[in-house]
Amino acid sequence: MSSSRGIRSANRGYVTSLTLGGFQVFDEPTTIPLGRLTFLFGPNSAGKSAVEDGLALLCDALRIHAELGSKESGRWDWDHQLLWRYWRRINGSTDAFAPTLTLGLTATLEMAVAGSLAGFASASLEGPGNGGVEVGARFRLSLNDNGSDPYAMVGRQMFILALDGQDILRIDDSRELAIDFSHPVLCHFKTSSDFAALANEFPELIHFDNGWVAVHSMASDYSLSNKDTRFWVGTLELPDGGILGGHAELQLHEKVAPRLEPALGELLEFAYNLLQISLCNIVIRQRAAVASRNIPSVESLTYFLNPTDSIVGLTDSSDPTYRELAESFFSKSLGERSRPNCAGLDIDRAREVMAGWQDSIRRLSSDGPNLVDNVNRALSDHLFIERGYQVSGDVRLLVELARFASLAQAAHSSAGDFPALVQLYLVDTAGRRHSFEDVGSGLGYVLPVLCAVWVSEESIAIIQQPELHLHPALQAAIGDVFIESAASSHQIIVETHSEHLLLRILRRIRQTSNGVQADEALCVRPDDVVVVYFDPRSDGTTAVKRLRISEDGDFLDRWPRGFFTERDEELFDE
Repeated sequence: MSSSRGIRSANRGYVTSLTLGGFQVFDEPTTIPLGRLTFLFGPNSAGKSAVEDGLALLCDALRIHAELGSKESGRWDWDHQLLWRYWRRINGSTDAFAPTLTLGLTATLEMAVAGSLAGFASASLEGPGNGGVEVGARFRLSLNDNGSDPYAMVGRQMFILALDGQDILRIDDSRELAIDFSHPVLCHFKTSSDFAALANEFPELIHFDNGWVAVHSMASDYSLSNKDTRFWVGTLELPDGGILGGHAELQLHEKVAPRLEPALGELLEFAYNLLQISLCNIVIRQRAAVASRNIPSVESLTYFLNPTDSIVGLTDSSDPTYRELAESFFSKSLGERSRPNCAGLDIDRAREVMAGWQDSIRRLSSDGPNLVDNVNRALSDHLFIERGYQVSGDVRLLVELARFASLAQAAHSSAGDFPALVQLYLVDTAGRRHSFEDVGSGLGYVLPVLCAVWVSEESIAIIQQPELHLHPALQAAIGDVFIESAASSHQIIVETHSEHLLLRILRRIRQTSNGVQADEALCVRPDDVVVVYFDPRSDGTTAVKRLRISEDGDFLDRWPRGFFTERDEELFDE
């Protein structure tokens, strides 16, 4: 019996695959499938952490260039220390690197790209753009001759943008910029320029082949400027010595400017908008709960909140992991209790005071007013049901002594107008206060996991070993937390060794398929979950295999090396 209920009812886009090559244990480009809820299994040092590392590098590069105009150089900026660390060594050498490094991802976007382009590009839309698309972004970095220097190891860079599985834009670091106008997303656009004719007239600069329009250059790099100052591409040498590029405008020789400037401007604007629309909509932030996490201390859960700035740690010991949790608790504490009293004020002043209060509440709740509620619900409904632990805290407003008397008389003052100290702690069902250091270590280790999976729908939660210090029953229960979060449009990638966690996911799939799962929040379908096994080879590389799941909650593919056969080996030794 099949069910239509499940995580797929969420309508936000998410990353569907990651490609790594010449990266850590991956020699040839290897595609790792990802889903709303992904579980990474395999022996230690098999390459599971490469998923987090590769996503971090990609997210950083795409984040920078999603905000076009923030950089004068169009070469994608990389964390060179991380490149040097993750670039694959060959033949067991410490200073011999693989010749190329490949990083790529695909993501589903709930949007109509063609329709969006109509609002940006200087072209008319002949046909409608419908539905969502899959965006692919791939980087291919070549090793510089001086590969031993982290800051000089990147030579030539190739970037390829694909939509719905078909390449649409190509930027070859110092050679060409190319767009496929025959792509289904662009074929409805009618360009103002005749690129085929221009390719015949200026063959050294423009190529036209099967819908692809390519502008060639001998420049050292391509660059992007913001839309207000126009889009430009490095320095392009024209046949007669004219130049395209320079700073923020097109510079062409007067003999060819009338012919080339409109065409190249149109081509570059299409490139600008393709990058703008696609990269700005890819999930480009990560939230991580690392295996090396610690139990939070009282000092690490104490924060200073200034209403004019973002919340910061009170001291160097304040842990940024729980910053949003403290901010969420503070905004929840304000609530109606901080509503200003506007009695005695004229109508304009009353409106001004109320608007300021509402803006304060809205700003403080920008990362999700329900974060602390979601964390507490996970604690009390799934993990620590008998104890009923909840995250609570103290909020103390900071008021200058010289202003105290006048403020006390000002009935329209709002608590959101003052700096505050926020200190988080635990309370149990009896209302007793506890620090995380006073209770079982499982609570302290699971708190960053809960924060990571609930903090933002625009982030990918990377969870390493959520089972740390948890009883087997709680390891299974946290699977329900992951299902609920994924059903609320969060994307979660879990690196784990827990059999109990996976068995709970398989059980929920079986219950959903059989129609016996009454709780909609726990409904999950086989294709909502991706289970990936990392199988190390004898040559130091790793094979990646997705293990498909049936509607009965069983694996359709054989588990490499058996499905947790260690338990059977210990029980049946004959």
